[in-house]
Amino acid sequence: KSPFEGNLVQHFGIFETVTDYLFSELNINDNSINNTILFTEPIANPEYCRGKMAELFFEGYQVPSVFFGIDALFSLYAQHGANINKYRTSDGLIINAGHASTHIIPILGGSTVWTEVKRLGVGGFNAFDLFYKHLNLKHPMARSRLSFPTFETLYQRCGFVATDYTSQMEYFRYGIDAFVNKGYSNRVADANRKEETLEKLKNDLRAVSYTHLTLPTIYSV
Repeated sequence: KSPFEGNLVQHFGIFETVTDYLFSELNINDNSINNTILFTEPIANPEYCRGKMAELFFEGYQVPSVFFGIDALFSLYAQHGANINKYRTSDGLIINAGHASTHIIPILGGSTVWTEVKRLGVGGFNAFDLFYKHLNLKHPMARSRLSFPTFETLYQRCGFVATDYTSQMEYFRYGIDAFVNKGYSNRVADANRKEETLEKLKNDLRAVSYTHLTLPTIYSV
């Protein structure tokens, strides 16, 4: 069971177990931790959640101090080379895409315009949920052979963010019948033009630095 509900920690007993594991992996096996803890939190994190988190670290691990902050603002600070003067005079628009939601954060003169911050209920989990349902619809038998964690691992290893969405969709459209189902005849008026387009898309995608795995390969599981 996950300690999170949405992007908030709600099950602190489970979260304490996760924290114990993290500290053990860091070879911290003492009864108390003598280092300050920096904990990132979502925008508008309820006071109850923050208080329970502070209570966990103070009473469970005897830490000397705990700091809470928003990871997107830390990232903006790092983008300026950790230069506080540049940070205080910066203007920008932060798109903070998280697991359960996405926040749009405007920055003017180094200050967050809190009244204009927007939250979208779409995050990384929604992409996985779509992948999970789509795969089950196309391959109903896969549900009995593959567990939910296996689907999640498949998504994490095979999924990527397209740098050019239109070109990626064109590649999938023409690449399926060109490389996988050779007996399938797609209705394209100019076959030569399609082959030239496909070859160009292949060369473009080969130049991408990440490992490419097409949807037909994913569906062959």
